[in-house]
Order: sequence, then structure tokens, then C-alpha cells
Amino acid sequence: MTTDGGKIKKCFSCTALIFIALCCFAALIKKPDIAIGYMKSGLRLCAETVIPSLFPFMVLSGLFVELGLSEIFAFIFSKPMKLLFGTGGAGAAAPIMGALCGFPVGALTAHRLYAKGRISSREAARLIAFSNNPSSAFLISAVGTALWSCPKFGIVLYIIQLLSAAIIGIAMRFIAPPYECDTVSEGEKMKGFSVRTLTKVISESAISMLNICALILFFASLVGA
Repeated sequence: MTTDGGKIKKCFSCTALIFIALCCFAALIKKPDIAIGYMKSGLRLCAETVIPSLFPFMVLSGLFVELGLSEIFAFIFSKPMKLLFGTGGAGAAAPIMGALCGFPVGALTAHRLYAKGRISSREAARLIAFSNNPSSAFLISAVGTALWSCPKFGIVLYIIQLLSAAIIGIAMRFIAPPYECDTVSEGEKMKGFSVRTLTKVISESAISMLNICALILFFASLVGA
């Protein structure tokens, strides 16, 4: 009975996705000029706002992890992170980078820490839940100053979202089961800078940036259609 129910659910999901895809395809064919116009707007958004505001921070956060600088946070925030969020100290780099640089840098930092073996998969999932937040520059400058002409309002929003993220992180500590602390190998300690490391980080950041822009362009074209 359970197997049959699972098959029916899977079949329904596939049918729904096919129907949505056909509707989107028909809309794009019906109004290609409007979709192209929105696509151009999406390209301008990526070129003028998204890439300049995200790509440098993505590269810097990648260097932060690759060079082992997260060990500094691991040493300083080990006890607070374990007490509040139930994670190891190395994971502190994700919420801090997310709060300073904005999304998706926090989630990307958590992924990089997991890929480097600094945190477990359970820690990474828990960190992503409260590390992917708007940056202070976006909330204070773009929202507070530019949109509402009130920098103090942007500061209040920034504080509120930090408190909200902290509450979510603390709640995740009780929702998810406890984890076993990962051991840190000697190879993950702080290491020197190299051109190879820089090239690797820039390439990975470029691929992530390309994925983000591709999503923006895809949904921009659908909105236009």
C-alpha cells in the first residue's frame, strides 16, 4: 500500500511538472518579444547589481575557507556556537560571512566548509537554515536609505533579521538531533597563499555566480511571458 501510494504521488508530481513546463513553453512562444525584453532587464540587473555586489564577496569568502582562516573563528566561537546552535566553532564562519556579505555567501561558505571536511553534513544543513541573510549594506543602504530615505529604519531591519536568524539557529538546535564533532586533520590548518588557490576560488565563485544569474534570467523571462 505504501509503495503504491508513493508511486501515485511520484506520478502526480511528474504530471504536474510536465503541465507547468508546457504552460511556460506556450507562454514563451506566444509572447517572445515581451519575454526577451524581460530577459534584457534581467541581464542588466545581473551586470549592474547582482555580479558587482556578490562576486567579490564570494571570492573573498572562498579564500577565507581555502586558506584555513576559519580556524580563527573556530578558536574564538567554539563554545558559543556549541552552546547556542549545537555546531562546532568552525561553522561560525558561515553566519558571520552571511551577515556581513549577504546571501548567498553564508550558504556558500557553509557548503565550502563541508566540502573541506571542516563541518559535518548535519552541521552544514543547520547552518544554512540561519546563515543566508541580507547584508548590512543592502538593508541599510538600499532599503533604509534609498527606498525609505531613513538609514535608521535599515539598521532596525538589519538588527531584526539578525535576531530572527539567531532564533532560527537556536530552534534548530532542539529540532535536529545532536551531532558528533568532526575531527580536524592537520591538512586543514592555516596555509599559505598560492596562485592555484586563488584561481580555484575564482573559478568556483564564477560558476556559482553563473548559476545565480541563470536563475534570474530564467524567471525574468517567465515573468515577462
